[in-house]
Amino acid sequence: SSLIRCKLGSTEAVVKMRTLEVSGASLDDIRTFEYTCLGEVRILGALKHDCIVELYGHEISSKWITSENGDEHRRVLQSSILMEHIKGGSLKGHIEKLSEAGKHHVPMDLALSIARDISGALMELHSKDIIHRDIKSENVLIDLDNQSANGEAIVKLCDFDRAVPLRSHLHGCCIAHVGIPPPNICVGTPRWMSPEVFRAMHEQNFYGLEVDIWSFGCLIFELLTLQNPYFDLSELQIHESLQ
Repeated sequence: SSLIRCKLGSTEAVVKMRTLEVSGASLDDIRTFEYTCLGEVRILGALKHDCIVELYGHEISSKWITSENGDEHRRVLQSSILMEHIKGGSLKGHIEKLSEAGKHHVPMDLALSIARDISGALMELHSKDIIHRDIKSENVLIDLDNQSANGEAIVKLCDFDRAVPLRSHLHGCCIAHVGIPPPNICVGTPRWMSPEVFRAMHEQNFYGLEVDIWSFGCLIFELLTLQNPYFDLSELQIHESLQ
């Protein structure tokens, strides 16, 4: 996917865009492409919280692309999710800048503020029985130059393309997230994954909201060390230690 900045009147926004070439794609590929967009849109539309990025709209469209010499015509599906734009960028980028400047942790007041805001966002998700499944600094947006209503940095949780309702596997319509792996499949980023999610790689055991709490703890580790979780281990070693 790619992100493109745009404007809705005077409002700054960002478009999360994905494309799929129809030629060579199966019906299942096309269905999954469409349902993945609809699943993320449905989840974002259900969540209303100051610390969750706001959804403005979405579109799934089809267009023909012609090659430079005009000999080839390709049909491409395009999904666009229009969302709130946060000027400061990702928390991951901020952490990297602090590390390059020789710092050893995020300033304590800011770290506490970020932790509080993301825990509030998780409470909103979990109150609706939604698992995010990819909590990490890369999926947190932060703006230090503009302030929220309480006078602190603006912090927003984003990237809900791996999020899934806890009981999505119990029904099968498209709006129930067909195409999005159910909560018994290993999904996420390895260094932030809980043991339950790792085990689903082999056992397909169902896991719950608690897996986000593990990942939230890994995010706290990032704030306090400016390091990725298990920074001194290979992914194979992480896998073995969590089994």
